[in-house]
Amino acid sequence: MTSNKIFQFSLIKLWLLLSIILSTLLVSISSVSMQLERLSTNLQSGNINYHSKSFNTDSIFVNFGFNLPNNDKNQLTTDIAYPEIYEMRINQLKINTLFSTKPLIINLKQKTQLIEILKLDRNLTTPVSVSVVNNDELPIIAANQLLLGVLKVVLIFAIFGLVLSLFNGLRFAYLRFIRLDPKLLELPYSNKLILLGLVIVSGLYSLCRGQDFNWDLQNYHFYNPYAFLNNRLLFDIEPVGVHSYFSPILDIFSYLIIRNFNPILSAFTLGAASGLFAFAVYKIIRLIYTQDIKLAALRLNNPQLYMASIILSLLLAITGFANLTQIGTTMNENFVAIPVVWSYYYLLKYQDSNTSNFLFLSGLLIGVALGLKLTAIVFVLSLVISFILVNPRKVFHHNAVVFGLTIIAGFLLINGIWLVKMYQVFGNPFFPNLGSWFNPDTAVAFAPDTTFLPKDWLHGVFLPFYLLFPSHLTSEQTVVEPRYALVLLLLACAVFKTKDFFNNKLLRVLLINLIVGYILWEIIFSIQRYTVSLEALCGILGVVLLNYLFYANGNAHKIILTISIVVLLISKAGNFNHIGYAHKFTDLGIPDTELPHNALVIYGNYPMAYLSEPLGSSNVYMNRPGDKGSKFNEARKQQALTQFSRSGRDVFLIDKNPEEMLADNALWLEVYSLKIGKCLTFNNTPRQIMCRLIYTDKSNVK
Repeated sequence: MTSNKIFQFSLIKLWLLLSIILSTLLVSISSVSMQLERLSTNLQSGNINYHSKSFNTDSIFVNFGFNLPNNDKNQLTTDIAYPEIYEMRINQLKINTLFSTKPLIINLKQKTQLIEILKLDRNLTTPVSVSVVNNDELPIIAANQLLLGVLKVVLIFAIFGLVLSLFNGLRFAYLRFIRLDPKLLELPYSNKLILLGLVIVSGLYSLCRGQDFNWDLQNYHFYNPYAFLNNRLLFDIEPVGVHSYFSPILDIFSYLIIRNFNPILSAFTLGAASGLFAFAVYKIIRLIYTQDIKLAALRLNNPQLYMASIILSLLLAITGFANLTQIGTTMNENFVAIPVVWSYYYLLKYQDSNTSNFLFLSGLLIGVALGLKLTAIVFVLSLVISFILVNPRKVFHHNAVVFGLTIIAGFLLINGIWLVKMYQVFGNPFFPNLGSWFNPDTAVAFAPDTTFLPKDWLHGVFLPFYLLFPSHLTSEQTVVEPRYALVLLLLACAVFKTKDFFNNKLLRVLLINLIVGYILWEIIFSIQRYTVSLEALCGILGVVLLNYLFYANGNAHKIILTISIVVLLISKAGNFNHIGYAHKFTDLGIPDTELPHNALVIYGNYPMAYLSEPLGSSNVYMNRPGDKGSKFNEARKQQALTQFSRSGRDVFLIDKNPEEMLADNALWLEVYSLKIGKCLTFNNTPRQIMCRLIYTDKSNVK
């Protein structure tokens, strides 16, 4: 080791050491005060207690709660675990640090929702006390501006050190892996170790993102399996509108995990399941690099490039927007992708060995995917088309017929029980879809989501290139997804430079699935989170194409590594709402004596059906009258309100906060001669209020 390298090594060590020390000092904040401008409720005073994770001049990551006096007889004294629903606004933060006995005042240039300043809790560490500044207090002139500047510089210094540390760790791990003997991948226990590693990594990634609390989970992903397992289809009255009739089969797994595990373990388990998807991707990569003559030759001629291609293919395949965004969530597309990608693998095995059992297994798995979620029809069609195009002479062979039958069998195996139930109740096995075909009397005005379909031919044709830049063309989240543009450009180059790529049957199967699947996806859905499997195919084919194009180039490894790093750096994961692990989102934080019993519980204008189980099985739950749903159940809502009114049984309304409860429900409350009475505040995430409804004139109840 030269003296120059020793010197560089020492500088890196010194930087890392200083970064650790400075980061430790930065989080040692002793107290924080906030000047509140307003609260959108009557909760105007109290003490805030929380723990701080880290500090900089832009944000403080916290978990906190109010301890409020019981000034309002209709407002129960409680702890508020999360503040986002109150739209609190602050003018300034007053911070006492270890650096100075005088407080550091941070005046906000723009008034911002408190939730954007004080993030939800994760990995709580240093205790911090907080007090509310009296609104009448005059703004304190900013002190210690020099300290503020120093803190910014120190923070930047520390961040760079930590990033450098992470980079060096990844570089070390990468170099160690590519120098391994490729024969190690063929050892009997290698697959088990790789599967275990992928499962653990997926689980840990999910754990770092927090507890899933996405909109659909609050709406129907938690309620539907609860209703199915407890036979509440006709007991409740469309508490989530037409979503009440979506198949709950796929959600049963996540429901049982969330219900029976603590938040940390459930987050890890839900994320770990994605390791099965990653392992299927790995198996496809290994099969391609073993079967393809040109790629297999790398193992002898350039073993480091061979190993690098495998790891880079895997990384590019599993780090796309759709997969990273949904690991550990109940959005379900990552779960559907598991049987989809395994069906690709077994179709490739069939092409490689001509063993019929692999073909049948592929058909069964893609049918299972369709049974789990009907949006998988895109992948079913692309798989069938790829089989036909690659095997045109076998289309009328008995194996092809059995292949089709196994797809149907897989679909019925998973979804058959729900189809039967829908037919028994509504005379339509695909309810709420296709109502006019089966039973017009129970038809629902249910249209597919066309929000993200291309608005013109320009967006439709050039969407892969639009996705190179941050946009909302295909998702509510900001999407940056370079894989499609990369593969498209590489395919164009391959047509002119390396046509032998298209001679490999296995590669043609993957390519047809990608092209057909992408076209169908864009025409039918164009929703980014549905593309987990397509992203995986892009990652696999992208590195294969790079190897074909630069096979004879002495710098092939550097080129492939550089392009892969660029793609990984450009890629961006979204966030459909994660919260901390302070408590389960189903914990209401109120005694059982305060819960309704044998009552009618009406949900307001927000996704709240997940509350049905913790509130109790004796109640009837429904969404508010007039919301989208079936005509059949709109009549049931009217009957339920009338019956509960005449019998004197309790009726409750749950909404986000008092102001929105009144604004969103005033019309139907007036129609049914109802007014809001005493209210109860839940100590859950997010906080909701449940108010008793009082009949003002029972004779006028419709």
